[in-house]
Amino acid sequence: MIEWGVLEKTQKTRLKRFAKQSFHLYLEELIGPFWERGQLLALFQAVFATYLILQTASIAEVIDEISSWWIAAQAFVWVSLGWAALCLIRAPLLAIKQERRRGSWHGSRFTYRVPELAATIRCKATGQPQFYKFFIETAEPNSFVYCRIETEGAPPRNLFTATVVGGVVLRGMMTEPGQGVIDSSTRIGPDKSAELLVVMSENMVSQTFRIYINGFNVGEPMEQDGDEGEFREPFRRTVEGDDRG
Repeated sequence: MIEWGVLEKTQKTRLKRFAKQSFHLYLEELIGPFWERGQLLALFQAVFATYLILQTASIAEVIDEISSWWIAAQAFVWVSLGWAALCLIRAPLLAIKQERRRGSWHGSRFTYRVPELAATIRCKATGQPQFYKFFIETAEPNSFVYCRIETEGAPPRNLFTATVVGGVVLRGMMTEPGQGVIDSSTRIGPDKSAELLVVMSENMVSQTFRIYINGFNVGEPMEQDGDEGEFREPFRRTVEGDDRG
């Protein structure tokens, strides 16, 4: 059962996340057309063509050219204002669509539809515990993240140990080879950082590790979440009848 204080905190986090995503999408939509290569090339071409025309133009032709650029500048300003208003309307809708495409909320936990790749790290075998810092951009700061680690080539698990930690957490089972991959959950920092802790026997070759994120929780990790399935009373009675028989 999620307490009211936790629920209120979750709602605030979701609202803040939505506002941040909307703002970023608004900026992307707003400046996107102005950074297209075709648009920039056309602008440079127009400016250079005007420069060439003014080299040999008469006074009347210069005035006509200035008038044309003035009209174009006014049109650009009005169109830009209209485009900015349209982007302001589109951004929240795009943020909702993007969030639903990425995953779904279950109480204070956000679950990705497809695990997201957070980092790809090439690690050298040294025989000593090695920490590799990485960032989880799509999670919330200070949230509890659920991680999955993959290795290339399926190396023998008795030769290495790899896990994700939120800080320098030294445990015997984690700092010596022999545990293989330890899929872990940890609380990330305010900068959305975590660390891959790897220790490999010196006789191993270098390995590539990929860290995937299954979801994150802005509340406590032990809270109940998810949806309840349909309860079918006849099925329960049948099972209970079989047990009695």
